Formats: sequence, C-alpha cells, structure tokens
Amino acid sequence: MRFRLSTILYVFALLAAGMATFGGWGIPSALYLCGVWYFLLKKNDRGLRKTLTYFVIAALVGLLPTTLVLTGLSSARYGHARSLCTRTLREVYYALQNHESAQRALPPAIGFDDLNQVPSSWRLTIAGFFAPGHFYPPYDHTQRYDAPANAKTTNMNVHDVFGCPAASQINGNETQYFAVVGKGTAWDRDQVKRTADITDAPGTTIMLIEAGNQAIPWTKPEDFSIEKAVNLLTGKIPDAILHYDSKDTSWFYVKHSSHVNVAMADGDIRYLTIPVEEKIARALLTANGGEVIPPGTLDALTEPQLNYARIYSLSLFVLLALLPGLVLWRRRTGMDTEQTQ
Repeated sequence: MRFRLSTILYVFALLAAGMATFGGWGIPSALYLCGVWYFLLKKNDRGLRKTLTYFVIAALVGLLPTTLVLTGLSSARYGHARSLCTRTLREVYYALQNHESAQRALPPAIGFDDLNQVPSSWRLTIAGFFAPGHFYPPYDHTQRYDAPANAKTTNMNVHDVFGCPAASQINGNETQYFAVVGKGTAWDRDQVKRTADITDAPGTTIMLIEAGNQAIPWTKPEDFSIEKAVNLLTGKIPDAILHYDSKDTSWFYVKHSSHVNVAMADGDIRYLTIPVEEKIARALLTANGGEVIPPGTLDALTEPQLNYARIYSLSLFVLLALLPGLVLWRRRTGMDTEQTQ
C-alpha cells in the first residue's frame, strides 16, 4: 500500500486541526474521517459511495451549528444560576436606593444606638426598604447582634434576600454581600451621603461586593475594607469566589478562572472576571478618587470573550474534512463525461 506525499500531508493537517479543536479527541476523530474517506475513494459501488458521501458531508456541515446549539444550552444552564445571584444583589441595591429616597441619605455602613455604643449593620437598616412582601424583623439596637435578645432575628433565614441562591454551602442566616468601607469609598460618610455625592462615574464605582466563603451572619456589622476588596478582586482570596470555569464557560468562549458579582453605584450588576489589575481594582473601589477607567475596560472584564483560535481551528477542521469530497466529485464528473462521450 503506497500513499502520495499530498495524502500524508493531508492526514497530518487534519490531525493537527482536530487536536487544536477537540484536544485529545481530535486524533480519533481525524483518523475516523480518514478511514471513511479512504473507504469511499476505493469503493467501486457508485450508488453506495454516493450515498455515504452525501451522509458524511451532511454530518460535517452540521457539526458547526450543532456545536453552537450545545454551547448555547450549556451557557443557558449555568447562566441561570448566575442570574439568580445577580437578581438578589440588584434587589439589595434597590433597597439601598429606597432608603436614600425615603431618608434623603444612604445608610451608614455601621449604625449605632442612641448612646452611640452598640454597632449595627446597614443590612438591618435597609431591611424594611425591600419590595413589598419582604421582611421587617424586630431588633433591639441596644443589644449586640449576637445577644440573646436578637437571636431570633440574627438566626432567621435570609438566603433569598442577602445570599446568592446558587451558593449552597452557607447557612440560611448568612450573607455573602458586603459593603466596601473606608476612606474614599462609596460608604465614606465624610464624602458620600447620597449617590449624587459620588464624583467618579457611578458606573465604575463599586458599592457592594459578593464574597463566597467569607459569609457572616447577616446582622453582623462587618464589611470589607478597601484593601480586602482589592485582594478579592486581584485574586488573592480564592476561597471568597463563588463562580468558576466549571460553572460558567462555554466551548466557543475564552475560559476565565473565576468571577465575582459587584453592584455599581448606578445599579448595574457586573460579573467581573478575576483577577482584575490592581490599579483598576482600586479605581473601581473609590468614589471620588478622580481616576479615569479607559472605555471598554469593564466590558472586557465582564463580557464573554470569543475564543477565535478555537473557532478558526474548527472551521479549518471542517474544510479539511470536506476536501476529499471534492476529489470524489471530480472523479464522478470525469466518469460521467467519459460515459457521455
């Protein structure tokens, strides 16, 4: 059995395209196609050869749209879980805005009782400002959050209000949503009392941040410092991240390591790809710092990025796989011409 140099080069090209597209599965896929085409090229039964050729071509032509459909279904499945977390975080932001509308001010990150001694969380302050149907929990502000007098409220299930519904490894009374507090942030009450006091672009200023394994009782007056938030956004606290590749990637998109939901000062919920460059992270966390974030930076951090290399390799694989069909077509055309003569 002898093969032409062009045949050998074709086989290696198909193998390379298959591996670039499907990884290890590309080798058996390419070898299978080579075997099918070899059989068709050597087969003398024109009727059978014609039928099988049409079948192979139809299968190859349908490969791309089938892959796209399966990719879309996978993205939709994992996107639904993520959208639940996005919706909950947006509701928390709306409650903050409802508080501002009613009280003409955003709530302080930490409030105090009348004697200015016992701290309480902003989450308690906005509890009564959710949409109708939510809760108005009783709470003794003269007692600590973990005092027996506040045990019933502290231990109540708020997972659908202050938790990411896609996260299952936390207690029902815990929250993964934190304010970013400290000088220069959107929660710095020396500079920002209302959303209008934010001089940086609200769409590039983070108000709330999601952190997975950092969950705390929802009434606990504890939030993220700007340094801790920077560490989260730059990927230095990996156990605080809820969303990973295995939950949110599709075949035609670039795979990122992890993602974090954040609520911006304009109400936009962003699904940031981690890690974020430290300079950009600090700019996102300040409210009046004057930093200018280049246009498109946030979109690059949040929008899925097409994996053009994989798209090109699949296109090349399909074209190479169809190439022997051209040889068969030319042979058939030549035979028909001879019979006509």
